[in-house]
Amino acid sequence: RMHYTLNVMSEMGFITREERDAAKEVDILATIQRPDNKYTGIRAPYFVLTAKEELEKKYSAETVNRSGWKVITTLDLNLQQIAEEEVTKGVVQVKRQRGDVAAFVAEDVETGQVVSMVGGPDFSNAEYGQNNYARTPLPPGSSFKPYDYAALIENTNNVGAGSVLYDTRGEL
Repeated sequence: RMHYTLNVMSEMGFITREERDAAKEVDILATIQRPDNKYTGIRAPYFVLTAKEELEKKYSAETVNRSGWKVITTLDLNLQQIAEEEVTKGVVQVKRQRGDVAAFVAEDVETGQVVSMVGGPDFSNAEYGQNNYARTPLPPGSSFKPYDYAALIENTNNVGAGSVLYDTRGEL
């Protein structure tokens, strides 16, 4: 197709035969670059895409994509960088314990605003990178037990220091 177009351009006088022949020698396919991932260059991609998703819920995707808004978020880039580094380092320990992913969210305890969010160790991973595990609803597991036990101890006379609490499933 390129050669046909060059021949027509030469016949119509837009280029000379020498220019046509020189252009035919160029390996145009070798100069084509693969397009970048649409998320290339986004800092804190899990946080940014979560913020965008929240805006789309509130205002619709069409409005968000065509509006050109300036959005101010609560992200702290210094904390974000630390969080990303720690998740990347920590996933090694997670894999040793037969896990496969790590995520992290930090919030300002005074305001409740999210200041850092890392949804996984490698956003650019084609297989699982764009799954935001920081937003995946997971059961709290053992991390919630101290709250349960504290409430039990504060509201019951049957337990106290030295009491044995068995972690078993009871009647609902």
